[in-house]
Amino acid sequence: MVVKENLSAEEMAEDLVEFLATQFNAGSGGCTFIELQRRYGSQMKGDIRLAIDNAVLWSDLSEKFCDAFDKLGIMDKERELGLKEKRAHLHPVQTQLGGIPLPYLLEGVSMSLPIAKTTKDYKSEKLHWFPVLFYGNSKCPKGTKGCPEIEE
Repeated sequence: MVVKENLSAEEMAEDLVEFLATQFNAGSGGCTFIELQRRYGSQMKGDIRLAIDNAVLWSDLSEKFCDAFDKLGIMDKERELGLKEKRAHLHPVQTQLGGIPLPYLLEGVSMSLPIAKTTKDYKSEKLHWFPVLFYGNSKCPKGTKGCPEIEE
């Protein structure tokens, strides 16, 4: 895979949409944060944690990646008000093997946090990992079970 370098947040957001659509259309389904790290390399690395309350989606992210992620309209009040289009979708990973979400297990990477089952009413003071996959569309793929919309 070719590493995409020196992209602005806007260019990264556009590339994310195209890449996720390509992955989905190729039948590979959702995309992990690990796959995105391979695509964007060092420009994705930083010290920002992407989380919903205390449910961590991923950590050690750059401001540029977080800005690009924000432009996708996944978890955005402006989108809820109809001011921004939703251009991608996050889906909770449900299949686990040995307590590790299967797509991340296959990538050989996981977070050293207990796994959260949901973000709703998740107010524990302890951080938990809420593993997700990215999809290059605004809704769950047909036939996907148990996919609540991610809420702030």
